Amino acid sequence: MQKNNSSNDRCGNPEGATIFKFPDQANLCWIALVFVVVVTLMAGLLPRGSFKENWLEWDEFPSRTEFGEYGLVHGKFPDLSSIIGHDHQLIFDFVIVPRSFASGNFRTMLHVDFRNDPEPFVIGQWENFLIIMQGYDFANEEGLLRLTANIGKFVGQELKVMVKLHLDRNELYLNGQLVQSHSPSTYDLGKEDARIVIGNSPDGKHGWFGGIAKFDVTLLDLQNKQSELLRSYDFNSPSDGEIIDLSESAASLRIPNPGDFPDKRALRLTDFDSLISDNKVDLVVNFIGFWPLGFFVAIVLWRRTPVPHNYVLPVFGSILVGGLVSFGIEISQILIPGRNSHFHDLVLNVLGAAAGGIWIVLIARRYETSAEFIAPDD
Repeated sequence: MQKNNSSNDRCGNPEGATIFKFPDQANLCWIALVFVVVVTLMAGLLPRGSFKENWLEWDEFPSRTEFGEYGLVHGKFPDLSSIIGHDHQLIFDFVIVPRSFASGNFRTMLHVDFRNDPEPFVIGQWENFLIIMQGYDFANEEGLLRLTANIGKFVGQELKVMVKLHLDRNELYLNGQLVQSHSPSTYDLGKEDARIVIGNSPDGKHGWFGGIAKFDVTLLDLQNKQSELLRSYDFNSPSDGEIIDLSESAASLRIPNPGDFPDKRALRLTDFDSLISDNKVDLVVNFIGFWPLGFFVAIVLWRRTPVPHNYVLPVFGSILVGGLVSFGIEISQILIPGRNSHFHDLVLNVLGAAAGGIWIVLIARRYETSAEFIAPDD
């Protein structure tokens, strides 16, 4: 058996305990680790997608605001929790220039909710159908009543839309003509601390693109035959960071910077069903992407302690470094256009780093039982 010396090899292992035969270059393992860390940070922190060209633009002729695929505006919606009842009717009156969608994705034009609301009120478009519904059941698997209309023949034209909501009956009008109604109501807009998002979903994943020339929200008192204009958003004038509300409320809509969506929060939790159905590739990438980091951290830490057969240190170090790097990336992503911070990303990154560390341990155990591995003397 080879005599053990106090010197270490290029990877920090005691001389004679090396698993792999590396080229004779100083600090090779540390260089490889630094390179992997830099690549991992770049992959996690670089902006994703082009948002500036797909945001908001004011069209002077005719006067309206054009929404790109990612564009949105958002603000405070009136608190109707103590108002909405059988004596009141809520009216959404707006003018849009719809476009044709053939991708099969649902596009959200209006979204009213409160933070973390599982059942928002949504007006959107699926292919050439305008849809008014409650919640995120885009495929209507629950079979709830909703207002729908085919607007294919209005694509590229100004379309006047009016949605009348009442506890007993809901109605949808296109260019002044009643096209559908249903009763009773399945909508709930009596929300405290409510917000309104126009042009997209708050997380930026269901962008509706087209033109909007007018958008009013009116509360009609059926008993006294009086109406109150709650919101009157001015989409037919140039905007400077906001869409002005011409009603007495003066609750303007804010135009965020491109790629800055209202629901960009750190370490968001995602519904398990949607996570599995819509994010398969993302799940695999987050796991495999941190495997090299754990691998090289484990190599650097391998047998840096005098304890023989120390399998804990490389694996624990891989988990710790992988967790710290992933946590830093996820927290930073709330400030980066096109990136979203999710808790499942952090978990998968840590698991991937742990897998890289475990892989080194498995290789080490294999070589310990082979003639190619030379253990240090005691």
